[in-house]
Order: sequence, then C-alpha cells, then structure tokens
Amino acid sequence: MDKRHTRGLLAAAKDEFWPKVRPLDLDEGWTDDGDGPAAGSIAVVDISTVGSHPAEGRIIRLTLRSFEYDSSGAITWIGDLLDTVEDPGTPTPTGMHAAAENSVSEPRRGIVEDWTATEVLRAVSIVVAHGVDAVRPWVESRFEHARGLRWACSMSDVDWPARGFHGFALNSLLWQSGYSHGRNVPGAGTDAVVQLLRHRSKDNRTALAELLDRQRRPS
Repeated sequence: MDKRHTRGLLAAAKDEFWPKVRPLDLDEGWTDDGDGPAAGSIAVVDISTVGSHPAEGRIIRLTLRSFEYDSSGAITWIGDLLDTVEDPGTPTPTGMHAAAENSVSEPRRGIVEDWTATEVLRAVSIVVAHGVDAVRPWVESRFEHARGLRWACSMSDVDWPARGFHGFALNSLLWQSGYSHGRNVPGAGTDAVVQLLRHRSKDNRTALAELLDRQRRPS
C-alpha cells in the first residue's frame, strides 16, 4: 500500500461518516461467541499464483485458516494459520496473480506440501474462498485428493449490500467493517474472510449464517 493511499484511509477514518479502522489481529482458540456445540467447520483458502491458468502456472503461496461454528452461525473456535510460500524458480512479479488481493513479497525457499494441505481441506465441512471461481480450479489442479469438496464463496454467498457494504473487494469490505490488514502480513486474505464472516447485521445474524443458508438451498 503506497503512502498516498495510506494517508487517504487515515483521513477517511477520522471522518464521522466512515468507520474507525483498527488493525485486524485474530486471536486463535476459543472465541467466547455462540452458545452451542460445534455444528461444522470451515477452511478459508487464499492463494497466490504464477501464471494465469492452472495448466500453465503454479501455486506459489497457499494460506489456510480453519474454524468451527455453531448452529446459529457464530464462530466458536479459530485454528492455527497455515501459510506456505514456494519458490517457483522464476521472478514473481511477471504474471503473478493474487487470488484474494494478498500480494506476495520475495518468496522464501520451501514447498507447499500436498499432504498437509489435503489433510486440512478434507477435515472440514466446507471450503471457503473470496472468489471461488478464481481459487478452486488451482486448488483442485494442485491437490488431487482435495477434489470434489464442498465450496462456498464469501464474495457472492453473502448479500454485502444488504448489510450496508459497498462493493465486494475483500480489502474494501474489511475496511468498511472497521479493520485493516497489511497486504504482506501472513494470513491477510484468510483472516479478512474470517472476520467478515463474523459480521452481524442489525438483526444480529452473522454473515456466516447467511452463507450457510445459501449453501443449503437447492441449486
């Protein structure tokens, strides 16, 4: 984020018509929210890639954050962050695609371990991404044993305008909810989605409850 944009956000944050923005810092573990046993679990996925299509590119960053929710749609427990950067062997700026607006700094050498990612993805009830169409093909291409899972979209499966939000871009939605998250901070994309799914409307209904209801409707 450049300095001009930062100054603009800070100035807007001081305006009474805009939310007061504070850094997002998710606490892992029990949330003290909700009043019932776990009804299911979700893994939020964020990726960055080299190339414009899975057939000709590869995932160079995979971030996963799992959580549990109760029957009311309240997030009751937040798991550890899994954030892995893989060196593609080529310079990253050219042809790099960040699925959830989460840019990648210089990659450290490592490898996105298929078995670890697959274990997390297969252990949950639903996999969520902000823009499923941009994420799911890459994940299913890379992780053979994670195909055919149940997916949901935090962008389109929640009626954000009805909740008073403008637009659908992840960073913008997060900022409108009163939080900000650095683009190079580990877990920026996944944690933004988790926080947004905790958002409660005027009738105290979480965005997650809305997403789950849409998932239950016949296609």
